[in-house]
Amino acid sequence: MTFNNEYVDIYPQDAKMKKNISDHLARAFFDRKIEEGREKSFFFFIALSIAAIVTFIFLASFLLRPGKQKGVKVLGQSIALQSYEGPFVLNFDFNGAFSKIESLNIEIPKIDLSNFDVLNFSIRLKNADASSLGALRVSVSNTRNEVSHLYISGIHDSWKRVSMPFSEFKKICDWSNLSQLSFTLEEWNLHPKSGELLIDDIEFSKK
Repeated sequence: MTFNNEYVDIYPQDAKMKKNISDHLARAFFDRKIEEGREKSFFFFIALSIAAIVTFIFLASFLLRPGKQKGVKVLGQSIALQSYEGPFVLNFDFNGAFSKIESLNIEIPKIDLSNFDVLNFSIRLKNADASSLGALRVSVSNTRNEVSHLYISGIHDSWKRVSMPFSEFKKICDWSNLSQLSFTLEEWNLHPKSGELLIDDIEFSKK
């Protein structure tokens, strides 16, 4: 009877110990799985961050590479001024207006045009109360405050291509750093009193 009593007392202790060991191993297993999951998430985050940084550097180097400037496009023997919203527009309405002059001023990026010879652009009249414009003043200026003007006529409601040699702008001596290109309408030189003047495909070319 004594042997049996001792046997009965010991067995539950062994079972409890086995259960504790089993629970400990299970907890260790799940803790390890959780830790592995955290490590995978951390390494995935690092890899994703590196990929984002590499992509940013690639795009920045592509968009800002030397020779490429905002608003300028090099086309073989010419350099074009770009407007991403379509043609440049000069709106005018001199019906009762106090000002008798309307101008469109286009800033020229810092580019050296000393090896170019001609200013080209396309122009047409739109939504005007006459089909012929009259005279338009075209001006160029540089950072040395040199300014020169030319007048053109024969502008109608259909596109016209205009080419103006640099040599005609007599007061410009330095073409290495132009600052502005301006198109100006003066009421006394116009047939219509209101409308829109569209200017597109502005470029500087070589002969």
